[in-house]
Amino acid sequence: MNARRGVVAAICAAVTLTAVAAGDREVQGVAVACQRTCPDAVRFPVEAAACVAEMAACQTRLGLYDTYMAQLGAGVNKRSLPAAYVEVLQPLYPGAPLGNYRFGFSPRQPAVATTDCSMTYYTTQAYVDKVAAGSLTMQNELKLLLHEIHHYRQCMQAGGRNQFAKMWFDQIPLNRLQTFDMHTIHDAMPMEGQARSAQETIFAAVSESNLDASGRLVPSMRVVLKRGADVIGNTMTATTGTPINLTAELTGGSQPVKSLWQLRYSTGVLVEIGTRDSRTLSYTFSGIGSYEVVFNAFQEGTGLRASQRVTASVQQPITVTVPERSVADNVTLAKRTLSVTLRNARASALAGTVCIGDTSGSNRLGQSATTSAGLAAFQLAAGMPVVVTATAPGYLGATRTLTTSSADSALSITLTPGVGGAVCR
Repeated sequence: MNARRGVVAAICAAVTLTAVAAGDREVQGVAVACQRTCPDAVRFPVEAAACVAEMAACQTRLGLYDTYMAQLGAGVNKRSLPAAYVEVLQPLYPGAPLGNYRFGFSPRQPAVATTDCSMTYYTTQAYVDKVAAGSLTMQNELKLLLHEIHHYRQCMQAGGRNQFAKMWFDQIPLNRLQTFDMHTIHDAMPMEGQARSAQETIFAAVSESNLDASGRLVPSMRVVLKRGADVIGNTMTATTGTPINLTAELTGGSQPVKSLWQLRYSTGVLVEIGTRDSRTLSYTFSGIGSYEVVFNAFQEGTGLRASQRVTASVQQPITVTVPERSVADNVTLAKRTLSVTLRNARASALAGTVCIGDTSGSNRLGQSATTSAGLAAFQLAAGMPVVVTATAPGYLGATRTLTTSSADSALSITLTPGVGGAVCR
């Protein structure tokens, strides 16, 4: 906060001539801000008198503050921060709702800026217009805004406008005030040093991911992947031979933006797929297993970037055509239940597919996807030689040959990680 000697002298004269008006709302706030519990006047007359004098001086100082700010803000058009600035900066100024912050140009503003709690007066109309349009591009311009917003946060932390003004004057010795060297006084205040430190810290924070190539402050870049009209979470399923069609929707950041799609199988390296700088991808998996699909977007030369990773579980398509059965398959012999459970080496259940067949077809007698417990069940005639085929994404397919029991029976198959092995056909 700064002021010219002549302006402050005139204000001091005005405050001296205007006594506190009883019942005035502003005056009541001043009285609360200046209130102190003074020593007992009978037992400690000197201390009590000093206490009363200090409260009177406090009220005089706040009257000075209020009168000065009133003339500074007369006729000023108050502006609000653009939504993008509020979105980016609000987390960095906790306790200070930036939707309530106002600013404007005052022709009576003697220095670069003066902040009166939630209102800042700037010295040029051009700067105010740039802030309102969200078009600040120079570091010193943005740092000035960050500095003054921190004064607003200091006001909220102090408890309001009168407490802020009291804190401001409390940090200035009265003999320094009487020199009217407001520029020197302003720069030496502890709250001013705190604002300078905050502007640097916050500028460093937004520089990492919120400054575009032109230096403008923009919201962080975010990406959402969709499969058709559905938003994809962290996982999706796919089948070999059938293309997946993905769309990347970007928000935040600014143009120009570059992008690429990448694919990784298991623990391998990422390889580029699709068309560079395209927001859509059509890709067909040729093998079963676990894959990672990655979309990356970025603006070159800046910290603006976003990515989305999706794990794709790819498996063979399930055959829906039931082969023609022979007479022997449909005999009216008593059927028994064969329960097949798929597990990994840690004995955890696997989601996969189990087929029952013979040498003429791996799924001729039945095919079923396992439950969440890794279980598939089949009704089969007793005493039949069968081949059990088990597959799961990311594991080697395996077979077991057995003769069905005359009673209900169970079979557990442990699969090992890999690609290939037996398949249902």
